[in-house]
Amino acid sequence: MARHSPTFGQVFFAALIGGVSAGVLSFIPYVSALNCVCCAWVILGGMLTGFVLTRFTQNGVTMGEGIAAGGFSGVLAGVIYWTGLTLIAGPFVKAAFDKQLLQMPEQQRQIIQQVFALMMGPAGAIFCTVIYGVMGLLGGLFAALIWKPQPPVGYYQPPTPPQVPPPPPPPAAPPSA
Repeated sequence: MARHSPTFGQVFFAALIGGVSAGVLSFIPYVSALNCVCCAWVILGGMLTGFVLTRFTQNGVTMGEGIAAGGFSGVLAGVIYWTGLTLIAGPFVKAAFDKQLLQMPEQQRQIIQQVFALMMGPAGAIFCTVIYGVMGLLGGLFAALIWKPQPPVGYYQPPTPPQVPPPPPPPAAPPSA
């Protein structure tokens, strides 16, 4: 069976599945805690992308295809996560922070408010997208290593063992008298 390289549409579809899965799972409370372990949902989303891509290629993904698709998946997951965090959770998190900030000294309060504003703005979007992109890239790399292309049946011939000369014949028996 011949190996087919994936088209852009197939890569996009696979990255969309992996990216949406990772982005949504990264946003759900309590479930998102798994992202504290080296962005596990994002890496698994990149691996899911590689797995879906293997179904299109019929014979695994190369490392380049896995890395590209996984990185694209991570970027999509980062955009989805940051958008959900900013639009849905942002007002609730800010209200909770404001209650806690009232108990802090003025200088600490200003620093935390500046960091919060920075992370909810474009800098936070870029940071999240880059980190998620790199972690998705690792997931795509892992997928490529797990589901690498296999050579066609009958194509691979195991190496022949080296030719060893036969052992010398045993010494001749001495003549009997």
